[in-house]
Amino acid sequence: MRTNTSSLIKKLKQYSALTAPALALSAVSNAQVIYTDVNPDKEIIPFQNNPQGALLDMNNDGIFEFILAAYTSFALSNGKKINLAAVGLYADNGDGLLGYTVALGSRKFYYPSALGAGATIDANQHFRNIFHPYETLVWLYMESNIELGKWNDVSDRYLGVQFKDQSGGTHYGWVRMDVQMNPVKIVLKDYAYESTPDKAIHAGDGLLTGVSSVPANDRIGIYSYGKNVFIQSPMDNSGPLVITVTDVSGKTLLSETAAGNNVTLSLRDFSQGIYIVNAVKGGDTRTRKIFVQ
Repeated sequence: MRTNTSSLIKKLKQYSALTAPALALSAVSNAQVIYTDVNPDKEIIPFQNNPQGALLDMNNDGIFEFILAAYTSFALSNGKKINLAAVGLYADNGDGLLGYTVALGSRKFYYPSALGAGATIDANQHFRNIFHPYETLVWLYMESNIELGKWNDVSDRYLGVQFKDQSGGTHYGWVRMDVQMNPVKIVLKDYAYESTPDKAIHAGDGLLTGVSSVPANDRIGIYSYGKNVFIQSPMDNSGPLVITVTDVSGKTLLSETAAGNNVTLSLRDFSQGIYIVNAVKGGDTRTRKIFVQ
């Protein structure tokens, strides 16, 4: 399927940004596979005639790599209606989706593979890194019941991905999902990536042995832009907001207590790099890795 990816991104930003929290600091130095549990599982279902989706940041550096989206009874230009579960690239930066190409007449279509546990994800596989096409997980023509794609009513299958880090290194990873065709639904369960650039990963690596990230607490949001950090906490929590910033080794660089539910923290004196921000307010807590430019 081909659609306007830039306009789709704008729509999806209204919905769900999956921003994983920071890694467990005690094990980062020896990490190979970095695993993130989406807890609870994220259900992606259509929102009326618009896509409902999720933005995915594989390595929690504040930069999204992939988009998941679901449509129901989406009308094509020829009037036919479809159900669609799809995945796409967030930006034109060399990230890619593991899959295969199918020729239908004079046209070629690319479909992400539904990998089983243990499948190899590395440079020897076929990745598509073209920004504009939105790749089909499963596509159902409603009137004729014709289906396309390998993600028809599957459970615990793996999407193979590759993405670039801030230094330009290529990392391989997987995203575990269930996909239902009718009614269409994507269930995002967890994901992982190999922390060593250019090193292979196998689908499911990290489920038991990887370095796990801390489960997300969605009541506190931490976002960064440039050298500012924006922290949003729930309105029903009136306690003080305690903020700590550390480097990746765990050294505390800044600690302060703020009032209010929305705080902007300036890191103008910090060098460019990755930092860990922890915010605590009453019973709510959130830890996130950010990139300061």
